[in-house]
Amino acid sequence: MKRYLYILLSVVAMLCACEPQSDKPEVFFIFTPVDITTTETTATILNRSYMSVDGQRYTDAKFYLEYTQLNDTEFKQGGEYTVLSDGRFEFRLTDLTPNTSYQARIVIDGGKYGSETGSPFPFTTKELVLKKKISCNGEVNAKGIIATVNLSNIAYLVNDEPQQIAIVKLEYSRTDQSEWHNIEAAGSDINGGKLSIDIPKSGDNYLVENMDYSYRVTITPENSEYEALTTDTFAFRTKNAEVKAEFAKPTLSYNDAGLKVEVSKVTILYDGIAAEECSVNHRTSYYVYYKATTDSNWNYVGAEVVDKGVSATIPTNMLTRGATYEIIIVAIAGAEQMMLQSSVSTYTIPTEDTPDTPINPEPPTGGDTSAIEGVWHLTSWRGATPSFEVYMDITDTGGITLYQRIESNYWEVFQSNAYINGGVISGTYTDGTSWGASYNLSVGGESMTWVDTADSSDISVYTRSELPTHMPMAPTRAGDSQERFL
Repeated sequence: MKRYLYILLSVVAMLCACEPQSDKPEVFFIFTPVDITTTETTATILNRSYMSVDGQRYTDAKFYLEYTQLNDTEFKQGGEYTVLSDGRFEFRLTDLTPNTSYQARIVIDGGKYGSETGSPFPFTTKELVLKKKISCNGEVNAKGIIATVNLSNIAYLVNDEPQQIAIVKLEYSRTDQSEWHNIEAAGSDINGGKLSIDIPKSGDNYLVENMDYSYRVTITPENSEYEALTTDTFAFRTKNAEVKAEFAKPTLSYNDAGLKVEVSKVTILYDGIAAEECSVNHRTSYYVYYKATTDSNWNYVGAEVVDKGVSATIPTNMLTRGATYEIIIVAIAGAEQMMLQSSVSTYTIPTEDTPDTPINPEPPTGGDTSAIEGVWHLTSWRGATPSFEVYMDITDTGGITLYQRIESNYWEVFQSNAYINGGVISGTYTDGTSWGASYNLSVGGESMTWVDTADSSDISVYTRSELPTHMPMAPTRAGDSQERFL
């Protein structure tokens, strides 16, 4: 019996030995070759590695990328991956150092089935190439001897990143010459990518009228590692200069030789620049035009240059005793030989053969205007800002010089005698013409208001001011203006 029991136990033991000892699955980590593309600061890594469990792809596995510089052993984890439409995994590394060797490896994390790290593979980022360029648009407002270059969209870009600008240099040259003149401006002068540069910057290298010119712009960045860059060359052409003349008040005197006309100073202006400052070499001639007030035709005599002024004598035999004459100083100047004339002066020839004392015409005086003495600027008319310019220079004795720019771009000058009576101001121009209206006057602080006594809607508000520079000194010739503000 014992023998049979022993055999039975042996068979049971053998059967138990043939059964599996556990339920552990077969797990494999499969690493495939990688495709790598790099830029100066990024790397893109594509891979098809996967994990299988009992012969089936394990879809719950997670994938990681670890990387470090080539000679370093301390790896750090890279960015998350994305799955492409073809089933590959894409890892993207950013903020890498240009022209540097790295190594990376892929890690498969199977969770409860464990993880595995693939073998390191090398890659190198590309060398950083700096793409430097500038932008600068220009528009030239050219006159005769001066010009303004208006620059816009000014920028210095490195790999499309704007850089701080240290200097903007404008160079200009006549197209028929090789000499370049330059004007520099600080980068801090740029406002919203815009900068205006005047040619010339200071009293030399003025332009020539009706001449072709070229200009170019060089931009220097604050970062000294980047070189200055220059634009292409652009063309512009000057015009005829705008020519004006400023005449000092004439001194008139009569003697046996005739009527002597002397002007202490005549300034010829080209585009607002005095001729002696800008070295314009146009021939300038001077004449004195005269006629009796009862005549319609003008006569003239040549005038000679004396120091900075001119002098001429109208012969006695060309004048009539007791007659009143109108006298104009005329300058012929500019490339187009324009006629520039002074305001009209008048003189009555003595009836007796006695020398006269030189006179200097002065603005006449009138009533007491001490309460409004000073310079005033028209800042409101009929309830709105005027589209024209009016200034008044008022003396304390009623003399008013009116400066207006209404019908033209040029200043016109008129002189008046003014009177204030019972809060109403009225006046008469020195040529005998009365003002177009009288005005109720009120003054408060720095403001003065005139209301037309016949039209209460005609309200003029003046503010204390200063005269603009380069105002003409001589009165406007009678009849030249179609409208006077007062």
